[in-house]
Amino acid sequence: MTRPTDGEPTDPEAVRLAEVLRLRLVDGQSIRAIARRLHLARKTVRKLLGLRRPAPRALPPKRGSVVDLYDAEIRRLLADTPDMKATTVLERLRPLGYSSGITILRERVRSLRPRPVREAFLTLDFAPGSAFQVDWADFGFALPGCPRRVSAFVMAACYSRYLYLEFTLSQAMGTFLRCMERAVRFFGGVAVADIFDNMKTVILSHTPQATVFNRRFLEYARARGFAAVACNVRKAHEKGRVERPIGFVRSRFWPGRRPADLLDLNAQAFHWRDDFANHRVHDETGKVPALVFANEEKRRVCPG
Repeated sequence: MTRPTDGEPTDPEAVRLAEVLRLRLVDGQSIRAIARRLHLARKTVRKLLGLRRPAPRALPPKRGSVVDLYDAEIRRLLADTPDMKATTVLERLRPLGYSSGITILRERVRSLRPRPVREAFLTLDFAPGSAFQVDWADFGFALPGCPRRVSAFVMAACYSRYLYLEFTLSQAMGTFLRCMERAVRFFGGVAVADIFDNMKTVILSHTPQATVFNRRFLEYARARGFAAVACNVRKAHEKGRVERPIGFVRSRFWPGRRPADLLDLNAQAFHWRDDFANHRVHDETGKVPALVFANEEKRRVCPG
């Protein structure tokens, strides 16, 4: 073992410092290379050399925008008319001296526009056989050579999501009641209550004070033994069990259909309804509507 000669450092820390200084100042090695050679952290090497990481450079102050001068007026305009378009705001600001373009103004209007408060809804829960929801959907002039609009009659079991679908050329009372009858046979009976949108064949008028039902329809409901319930005006969430199936029909059944006539359209619709729609795994429940209806809900349906 060699003994240190006079004047050489014996302290391990001093030895390490001397080696770091030699590699840096004499050999000109980088901090990374020194750390790798001496098995040190780069942070330790910097500390021994008396170095620190340079402080991050401060960002220059954000420059103001010419639109800033008009923020108060933009806020006032949007508070008065929340859906005012940026082009209209531009017209109102020009007389006040605003000379910039629409792009920067559109971004500012988007950031300042009041956001509507989202209404919270309770999740509706239905017992088996307690309710069906009924609605019409318009599909326009879809049959070749036929000048009448095509409508879809849709009834959905609120618990199982089991679906009845039929296309017609009318929404008149006679057609409506015939669809109701075929739906009753399809479900094997009626629910405790049927929930309807504000269709004239069911509801003549609907206000917060009173709902006036169509007398002829009430006679039909009384004979069949179910209660009629009207959704509130512009309250789509109250009939979501039938609104979503209508959207499903529009997006999954309707695209690309070229029926020859109403009979052909309904033949395709019944095949799609019975072989696919009611036998798929439902997106929300994770269950097959036809199986849920057959095993849990059908026995709760009242014979009509």
